Amino acid sequence: MEHFSSNPITYDLIISDIRMPKMNGFELCKEIRKLDGKVKICFMTAFEMHLKEFETILPSIRVDGLITKPVRIVDLCSTVKRLLAIAEREDKT
Repeated sequence: MEHFSSNPITYDLIISDIRMPKMNGFELCKEIRKLDGKVKICFMTAFEMHLKEFETILPSIRVDGLITKPVRIVDLCSTVKRLLAIAEREDKT
Protein backbone atom coordinates (compact mmCIF):
# COMPACT_ATOMS: atom_id res chain seq x y z
CA MET A 1 0.00 0.00 0.00
CA GLU A 2 2.86 2.33 0.83
CA HIS A 3 4.41 2.01 -2.64
CA PHE A 4 1.04 2.35 -4.39
CA SER A 5 0.12 5.51 -2.48
CA SER A 6 3.32 7.22 -3.62
CA ASN A 7 3.10 5.95 -7.24
CA PRO A 8 -0.57 5.23 -8.08
CA ILE A 9 -0.34 6.02 -11.79
CA THR A 10 2.31 3.34 -12.35
CA TYR A 11 -0.19 0.53 -11.68
CA ASP A 12 -2.70 -0.88 -14.14
CA LEU A 13 -3.49 -4.03 -12.17
CA ILE A 14 -3.14 -5.20 -8.58
CA ILE A 15 -3.42 -8.87 -7.67
CA SER A 16 -3.88 -9.46 -3.96
CA ASP A 17 -4.79 -12.22 -1.59
CA ILE A 18 -7.82 -11.55 0.59
CA ARG A 19 -6.17 -12.85 3.76
CA MET A 20 -3.00 -11.00 4.70
CA PRO A 21 -1.37 -10.31 8.07
CA LYS A 22 -1.55 -6.51 8.48
CA MET A 23 -4.30 -5.38 6.14
CA ASN A 24 -6.83 -7.72 4.54
CA GLY A 25 -7.64 -7.52 0.85
CA PHE A 26 -10.96 -5.74 1.45
CA GLU A 27 -9.26 -2.95 3.38
CA LEU A 28 -6.52 -2.76 0.74
CA CYS A 29 -9.11 -2.49 -2.02
CA LYS A 30 -10.94 0.35 -0.27
CA GLU A 31 -7.70 2.27 0.30
CA ILE A 32 -6.61 1.80 -3.31
CA ARG A 33 -9.99 2.95 -4.63
CA LYS A 34 -9.66 6.17 -2.61
CA LEU A 35 -6.44 6.95 -4.49
CA ASP A 36 -7.28 5.53 -7.92
CA GLY A 37 -10.71 4.37 -8.99
CA LYS A 38 -9.48 3.14 -12.36
CA VAL A 39 -6.82 0.60 -11.39
CA LYS A 40 -7.98 -2.99 -11.83
CA ILE A 41 -8.00 -5.14 -8.71
CA CYS A 42 -8.05 -8.93 -8.71
CA PHE A 43 -8.36 -11.05 -5.58
CA MET A 44 -7.00 -14.53 -5.03
CA THR A 45 -9.04 -16.67 -2.68
CA ALA A 46 -9.22 -20.23 -1.42
CA PHE A 47 -13.03 -19.96 -1.42
CA GLU A 48 -14.81 -21.47 -4.39
CA MET A 49 -16.66 -18.39 -5.62
CA HIS A 50 -17.46 -16.64 -8.87
CA LEU A 51 -17.10 -12.89 -9.37
CA LYS A 52 -20.88 -12.36 -9.59
CA GLU A 53 -21.37 -14.16 -6.26
CA PHE A 54 -18.64 -12.02 -4.71
CA GLU A 55 -20.28 -8.82 -5.99
CA THR A 56 -23.64 -9.92 -4.56
CA ILE A 57 -22.21 -10.75 -1.14
CA LEU A 58 -19.89 -7.73 -0.89
CA PRO A 59 -21.25 -5.00 -3.18
CA SER A 60 -19.22 -2.27 -1.46
CA ILE A 61 -15.94 -3.93 -2.51
CA ARG A 62 -15.45 -3.15 -6.19
CA VAL A 63 -13.17 -5.90 -7.44
CA ASP A 64 -12.55 -6.59 -11.13
CA GLY A 65 -11.40 -10.20 -11.01
CA LEU A 66 -11.32 -13.24 -8.80
CA ILE A 67 -8.88 -16.15 -9.03
CA THR A 68 -9.48 -19.30 -7.01
CA LYS A 69 -6.60 -21.08 -5.28
CA PRO A 70 -4.81 -23.21 -6.08
CA VAL A 71 -4.04 -20.83 -8.91
CA ARG A 72 -3.87 -22.40 -12.34
CA ILE A 73 -1.49 -20.54 -14.63
CA VAL A 74 -4.04 -20.57 -17.45
CA ASP A 75 -6.63 -18.86 -15.20
CA LEU A 76 -4.10 -16.31 -13.99
CA CYS A 77 -2.98 -15.46 -17.53
CA SER A 78 -6.50 -15.16 -18.92
CA THR A 79 -7.62 -12.96 -16.02
CA VAL A 80 -4.58 -10.68 -16.33
CA LYS A 81 -5.03 -10.37 -20.11
CA ARG A 82 -8.74 -9.61 -19.75
CA LEU A 83 -8.28 -6.97 -17.05
CA LEU A 84 -5.38 -5.25 -18.81
CA ALA A 85 -7.39 -5.15 -22.05
CA ILE A 86 -10.25 -3.47 -20.19
CA ALA A 87 -7.83 -0.98 -18.60
CA GLU A 88 -6.35 -0.18 -22.01
CA ARG A 89 -9.80 0.41 -23.55
CA GLU A 90 -10.76 2.67 -20.64
CA ASP A 91 -7.55 4.68 -21.04
CA LYS A 92 -8.43 5.39 -24.67
CA THR A 93 -11.81 6.89 -23.76
